[in-house]
Amino acid sequence: MTERGLDGRAVDENKRIREKNGAALMGNLAKTYPELRVFSPQATLTGIRKRHGVTSIAEVRRLAAKKASQR
Repeated sequence: MTERGLDGRAVDENKRIREKNGAALMGNLAKTYPELRVFSPQATLTGIRKRHGVTSIAEVRRLAAKKASQR
């Protein structure tokens, strides 16, 4: 049986969690991470990362929380 890491993602033999796919749409990711609703549902994770100069989903989530608090 495949071992699972945080939020149900698969882990490899070194116990590293697989990164989210960059082609994932913000609308789909917002189902798991509601704070991402501040972005367009059609925007991709890679597009958001490049546009804002961040590298991880955790940084994107922090950016989203910051944007939400500025509204």
